[in-house]
Amino acid sequence: MTIFGKIRALTVKHFRRTFPSFTRFIMTRLVDINADSSRFIRSEILRTEVARMQHVLRDLHFDQGLHVTKDEIHVEFEGIFLSAARSTRYYKVPRGRDGNEGKALAEFLADHNIVVNSMVDLGANFGEISLYFAKNFPEASILAIEASPENYSVLQENIATQFFRTENITAINKAVSDKPGEINITAGMGSENTILFNENFEKNYRGYERGMEKVAADTLVDILSDHNVQNIDFLKVDIEGAEPLLYESLDTLLAKIRAIYIEVSWRNDAEKYLRLLRMIYDRSDCYTADGAKVSTFELLESRIHALDTKIGFDLWFLPNSK
Repeated sequence: MTIFGKIRALTVKHFRRTFPSFTRFIMTRLVDINADSSRFIRSEILRTEVARMQHVLRDLHFDQGLHVTKDEIHVEFEGIFLSAARSTRYYKVPRGRDGNEGKALAEFLADHNIVVNSMVDLGANFGEISLYFAKNFPEASILAIEASPENYSVLQENIATQFFRTENITAINKAVSDKPGEINITAGMGSENTILFNENFEKNYRGYERGMEKVAADTLVDILSDHNVQNIDFLKVDIEGAEPLLYESLDTLLAKIRAIYIEVSWRNDAEKYLRLLRMIYDRSDCYTADGAKVSTFELLESRIHALDTKIGFDLWFLPNSK
């Protein structure tokens, strides 16, 4: 087919796709669309538009499900519905990917014979991982801790939207830090909202003008005590560079935690991460996110020192087998 033939075919295809919208525009203005006599027009418009959306999903090889109402759109991953109102991240999942990170985390834990009865999701964001574990471990007690008020509101909405019970999730809008009090957090950055303001932030977000919000902060030890959490089967930590602030709490709690999945971010200084990770590494077995065992701390050291801007990585820590 010539280039002109391809253009003609695409033009015809586009016209066929957009013509129903044009028809809908005309029809909804020529008749009282809410009248009982217009019910057949309404149903035909809805049928046509839904079919058109199906064509778009097929063309884009978008394998996830959508739950659409007049007020909200939720994308479905592994039976979990996540709001797409404030983020496009759930539309970006490539074909063939599961889309929910919780599945890979649960598989790793199962491979290491860890049954999750108690979970703490530190940096819960919109709740994707907490909800996966709530669905697949319905007897588990889950603390979902999110510092950003705007992210927390989406988290609450996502918890309320599911078609399975979510009463086992306790959502907490609080920053976890090295001391109690109040702390500033960025606004308008979605999953990248952070309480950490240092040279790395200034360098990578020069001219940041989206504002700050004050939020309550506390130590992880105190939050767990307030919610009567004695032991943790799985602790997930992703707090956008503030992980080194957990040093004292994790030093105290480590013997009570069976598995830790923690992000190492470009946002904080390498030496601060190394201090935290050295303490955990000396008392744990360490694995990369894809399950490879880290045999020496020097391997971690070199990887952390080589961190590039805006690229981090995740690590697993399990009870020491030595």
